[in-house]
Amino acid sequence: MADSNTVALELSHEFFLHPSDHPSCTLSSEPLVGQNFGQWKRSREVSLVSKNKMGFVTGSCIKPATGPLVAQWERCNAMVISWLLHSIKKDIATSVLFCSTAKQLWEELELRYGQSQGTKIFQVQREINNLSQGNMSVPDYFTKCKILWNEYAGLVNIPTCPNTECPIVRATTKLLENQQLIQFLMGLNDTYVVVRGNILMTHPMPQIRQALSMVLQEERQRTSV
Repeated sequence: MADSNTVALELSHEFFLHPSDHPSCTLSSEPLVGQNFGQWKRSREVSLVSKNKMGFVTGSCIKPATGPLVAQWERCNAMVISWLLHSIKKDIATSVLFCSTAKQLWEELELRYGQSQGTKIFQVQREINNLSQGNMSVPDYFTKCKILWNEYAGLVNIPTCPNTECPIVRATTKLLENQQLIQFLMGLNDTYVVVRGNILMTHPMPQIRQALSMVLQEERQRTSV
């Protein structure tokens, strides 16, 4: 595809827009309503990275001073702004409608709805500690656990290493898995006390997917009676 003048853009170029890209794209089905900023932000980051447009909200994709790509940058910037506006509740979108760049809009929302790292970690950790199955099915309860675990992992930036055989990495991964397994078992209803005890008596402790399979089997047996 060529820009508005004469420059041909490769598919990998940040200024490239696919023919299927259109201003009314919402990026995700869950709009920003305020309190869901953390999840909204993460979802939009994934979508923007997939479209190679994250640089427009971080500011790393700088507008050219002159030349034929200026118009294409402005087009992409406007497209990203439109995507973000269509992913925000109407009254919030109205309040940021006149932001001139996607970066300015992103930073305005971050300032307004973002929280300090410590506050977010505290809130997620408290949700994890207070989470229990209640009226949820086991799959729904486990899904809720996974959402909170993933959010927590993203907040604390758990160190990683490309060497999967590294003893420290393996020990850290196992520690986190055991911690999540205990959290999952603690929140189960008391009707699963027997299978929970069996899992805790297993040595070494099973992987969480194995424990989930055991609990799901117990749930199916109960519902089939």
